Formats: sequence, structure tokens, C-alpha cells
Amino acid sequence: SKPSAKPERLPQHVQEVREPSSTNSDVQVLATFGRRLCMHSASALGREDLDGTGKVLLPHSFLTALAVSLGGELPPTLLLRLVFRESSVCVGVAEFVDDDVVASYISSKRGLGDQGGRNGGGSGGSGGVAAHSSDALAVFVPRWVRNTLAATEGDELIVSVVSLPTATFCRLQPHSDDFAAALTATGDARQTLTALVN
Repeated sequence: SKPSAKPERLPQHVQEVREPSSTNSDVQVLATFGRRLCMHSASALGREDLDGTGKVLLPHSFLTALAVSLGGELPPTLLLRLVFRESSVCVGVAEFVDDDVVASYISSKRGLGDQGGRNGGGSGGSGGVAAHSSDALAVFVPRWVRNTLAATEGDELIVSVVSLPTATFCRLQPHSDDFAAALTATGDARQTLTALVN
């Protein structure tokens, strides 16, 4: 079934899409952005610290857009699904960056001859780069996200807000003798795991 028409009150770069959970029993899509977001490295904004995390940076305008699309209430844990071609990853949001910072970065990229993505990503002459409002259509991701999606700087991603079921089981398998040695020393599996994970 086709998504319902976008309500007037919804910002133009977000459309509300309700998908039946039967499409994937593990992932419930709460909302999907109506326009694709250009992917950039989080380190481009000086956030190399995000490379070791599962979190991304989004423009601040998307905080309002998300709240509106979700009926004014954000979930306790904001989880996004990023899709590029046949690949997808789920990530959290580290923070929302000021739109002016994002627009300034995109403008500087254009000034260096980068037009915000590979040719063929859009249609016709506009290519999604015409107005200043599109300057904030970006998501800044850790290096591992780019590698997992097999995407490069400026590629356009589909972004959805999703809900995942709570984990009920986790199996850990040691790949070295370190765990056995640490467990022998403490005798407490939980304390040993906490120390090793942290």
C-alpha cells in the first residue's frame, strides 16, 4: 500500500510512513525521511571520537522534524536505520548539530568543487542541491558505517526512525585464554565480564 499524503504541518524533508511490522518482524519503521540525506564523515566536523561508536550527527532542524513526524514525542532511545542500495545499518544519534554549521560545511565542499554526491543520484537539473534548505540535508557518520554500507562521501542515504525489540538473550564466546585467566582470578563471571568490556 502507498504511504498516505504528507500532512501540511510536516516539514518538507520528512514524510510520515507507517509500515506493517510484517515486512520485517524485528524492525518497526516509525517514520521515514521524505528526502535522502547526503552522507559525510563525522570526522569532517572534527568528531573523530564518533568513529568508535554507533552514533551519527544530524542537523538540528531534524530534531523538530522528528518530533512532528512522531506526534510530538520522541522515543526514549532514538534509533535510525540508514540504507544505501542493498545495505543498511542501525545507529543512534550522538547529537544534533546547528544547521548553520552543516550548511557552512556543505558550502565549503561545493567551493572546493564537490557537488554533494555522485552523478546520477538525482534526477533532472536540480539534483537536490538548489536551495539553502537542502544544505542541511546531511548525516555525519563514523567510518565503520561508510565501510559497512560500501558508500562514499556525498552518497545519498534513506533514513528511517525505527524501533527494535529488546534483546532477551546474548551468547558470548571467548576467542582467547584471557577470559579464563581473569575468571580464575576473580571467581565472579559478571565482575570479570564488566571489567573486560569496560
